[in-house]
Amino acid sequence: EDAANVARLMDELDDSINAAEKRRLDEKKESMIAEEKRLIEEKTKIAALLYDTEKRLSIQLEKFEEETQMLKDDRAKAEAERLEAEKRIHEIELSRIRAEREAERLERHFDEEKSALIAKLSEAE
Repeated sequence: EDAANVARLMDELDDSINAAEKRRLDEKKESMIAEEKRLIEEKTKIAALLYDTEKRLSIQLEKFEEETQMLKDDRAKAEAERLEAEKRIHEIELSRIRAEREAERLERHFDEEKSALIAKLSEAE
């Protein structure tokens, strides 16, 4: 009967140890699950932050590209205006040269007319 009591006590002890070990393992499992949930929440927050950051950067890049295009357009317009101004300057210079040549031609013509009139007046005297 003592042997049966000892065996029963050993079984109870084993059951108690198994129950304590099972509780410890369950607590560890719950702790690991809670930590995994926390990590998932952190990853979700980080993913949201990354998304927001990428979205802001994308908007900034789009604005930068628009501003760059506007600058290119402004430069092209300024270059076209510069070329047009140079063309007008060239045209004005050509007009000035033509006017000077015409003035010289008229001056020669008037000098010739004057000389002819003076010669006629001299003959008439």
